[in-house]
This record gives sequence, C-alpha cells and structure tokens, in this order.
Amino acid sequence: MSEVDLAQLLAAVLSTRAIQKAARGVTGAPGEDLRTARWAYLHALDEYTQALKSHCFPVPYQLHMELLLLRGLCGLPATAETGPHQPVATSTAPSFR
Repeated sequence: MSEVDLAQLLAAVLSTRAIQKAARGVTGAPGEDLRTARWAYLHALDEYTQALKSHCFPVPYQLHMELLLLRGLCGLPATAETGPHQPVATSTAPSFR
C-alpha cells in the first residue's frame, strides 16, 4: 500500500465521519440512516487503521477509541474485524442475580 492509498483511506474516514455526524445531528432522523452511516464510518476507520498497522505506523489514540466506540455501537466485540457484518446476537447467558 502506498502513501496515496493511505491518503485515500484517510479521506474516506473523514468523509464517512462527517456523514455520520450529520446523520446523528438530525432530529427525528430515521434510525436506519444513522446505522448505515455508522457502519460506513466503522468500515472506513477499520480499513485505515489496518493500513496503518500494515505499514508499522502507530494508530492515533483518538482513532483507536473511535473504533472501539463504533464497534460497541454496532454490536460488535471490541476485537472484531469489520466488513459486511450484522450486529452480533445478544448473549443468552444466564443472569447471576
């Protein structure tokens, strides 16, 4: 992957972040629009961080934390790789009350 590829991936991150922020700020916005925007942002952010790692570049703390937050919001475990996933099913583990 070249510097141009990293620049393109970063541009995708910034673009999808802006779209997600706009969808989040619309009062009464359909939930599906926000979910779609989050998944697109998660995918772009994951691709960019993987590219950074493949070049042995550090992942900035803010990007790492955004990735963890988005994974949680999308119902994925913190260590999941993204892609065309659906939210993971909720646990059916017994309650310890």
